[in-house]
Amino acid sequence: MDNYLAVLKKYADFSGRASRSEYWMFVLYNFLISIVLGIVDGALSNNGSAGFLGLVFSFAIMLPTLAVSIRRLHDIGKSGWTLLVSLIPLIGWLWLLLLYIKAGDPVENEYGPVPSSDGGINDPDGGQVNYVPTYEQPKPAPDLTQAVNMPVQQPIAPQAPVVPMQTITGLDETEPTSTNQQ
Repeated sequence: MDNYLAVLKKYADFSGRASRSEYWMFVLYNFLISIVLGIVDGALSNNGSAGFLGLVFSFAIMLPTLAVSIRRLHDIGKSGWTLLVSLIPLIGWLWLLLLYIKAGDPVENEYGPVPSSDGGINDPDGGQVNYVPTYEQPKPAPDLTQAVNMPVQQPIAPQAPVVPMQTITGLDETEPTSTNQQ
């Protein structure tokens, strides 16, 4: 909600840059508010005509939407005049959508410094910070084609199986032997 309010505070600021999160959170909140107002308008309307609340809201956010859209285009290094592409049905809209999705310039461009990721809510200088992201070099993948020097346990020699001793049949200690009987 803070991003939304920050955009409304900069309702007529056409200079500078707007981050993707600032722009898309503004669009999301406008969409949700429009749905709620459409439901309320539908409940209040008896004849199914367009609702007054939605119309007033659309006019109220027209200038802030134009400003944040131009600042979003500035973030990718495009002029605000690029919005005129939206006058071309379908193709212009899709191209503009791709521009809005595109990541902004990671360094300062002709429209100003890199916008903060939170839309400038916590920044004392109006949401503009000089931040150039640094990226670590990826670690190289291990070379799996070479043998690895690891100790290998030698197999133990197999031993002969243990066989239980068999008893000799025919001798029973309880029976007297023939030599003892007389």
